[in-house]
Amino acid sequence: MSAPNVAVIGGGAAGSFAALALARAGCGVQLCERGAAPGEPDSAALDQPGQVSALRRRSVERLDALGALEPLREHLCPYTDLEFGDGSGSSFVHYTARESGLDALGQVVCNRALRWGLWCALREAGVALRPETPLRGLSQSGGRVHLELDSGGAEFDLVIGADGARSPVRLWAGIGACERPYRQSALSCRVRLSEPHGSTARQSFTEQGPLGLLPMAGGDRCAVIYSLDESHLAGLDPAGDARLIEEALSREFGLTAELLGSPPVRIPLWERRAGVRSRGRIGLIGEAFACVHPMAGLGLNLALDDGDTLAGELSLISAPDEVDSALRRWSMRRCSDHALLHGAVRALQLGFALDGPWAVWLRGAALRGFGQSPALRRWVQDWALGPHRGGAAAGNAER
Repeated sequence: MSAPNVAVIGGGAAGSFAALALARAGCGVQLCERGAAPGEPDSAALDQPGQVSALRRRSVERLDALGALEPLREHLCPYTDLEFGDGSGSSFVHYTARESGLDALGQVVCNRALRWGLWCALREAGVALRPETPLRGLSQSGGRVHLELDSGGAEFDLVIGADGARSPVRLWAGIGACERPYRQSALSCRVRLSEPHGSTARQSFTEQGPLGLLPMAGGDRCAVIYSLDESHLAGLDPAGDARLIEEALSREFGLTAELLGSPPVRIPLWERRAGVRSRGRIGLIGEAFACVHPMAGLGLNLALDDGDTLAGELSLISAPDEVDSALRRWSMRRCSDHALLHGAVRALQLGFALDGPWAVWLRGAALRGFGQSPALRRWVQDWALGPHRGGAAAGNAER
């Protein structure tokens, strides 16, 4: 059969990766993005607050296999070590790539740079790129999906919504979503440390909320994300938010930092999950399907897994009516990973929300046990590497 004709709605990192994986798997792909096409970010843009991703090793390998890694080389920062503790100073776990015989556990990259690198690869792959093309509506009939765009109507065998937490694709497809507020906001900013970051990613579960510090290219630059209960942020101005971050970095990690770029931005945090992954020939990936707390550190990695697994399933079909069964298989394969992540985040939230000396002792005992257990340390290695699947990227690398 001729390869499926697919429209990906949303040109962020998740949608761009999915479009590239599908194209490399032989699908005809059109990528529609309501905003402008990305340009290469300069150093000043990278110092501004914005999303940063800690890409697991397997995610990096997929990007390389798809030809998207080369433009990003100068924007990548390897992380070789993980450090995390309970915020009391009594319990602390350190994990290094050397334990697994690896040179790095993964790479940290600014999402602005990642998106630009993916669009470079999309152009080389011949994907039809349509920036500044918002979706006006969609409908399904006869095994086809009809899109209404500013330029007119178009029909596709499959439509993938990668258009964010308030996904128009999800709404037009009639897919409901369950959501609840975490009652926290994340403070996000860039800082320059007074000493080299040592390619170490740090996480501290403080009494106020989880504090994360990710190394970035440049040796002393880091991205900070500090999730705080809304009560801790009430009445603070941007200068107050900056002081909170500086004090937390000093208290939790013993680090002195200088704020770069703009003041910290506040991001209200919600848990959100669509009722189903797909309906008919419409599928959802990334935040269009689910949003989870940033302390998990896996959001974009799961979205890349979504796109890679879908491309792998579609590469195996041999008849037009097999698109539906491929979409169902993909939906089932991806549900377990997302359910596990949501459950783990809720367990962490519950564990670190408990107060009192006994709760501190229990958390400390759990972390000490974690640090001393070979089996749990191997689990950290598996988490850092990511799942090894026979997706489209793997297939292309083999060929």
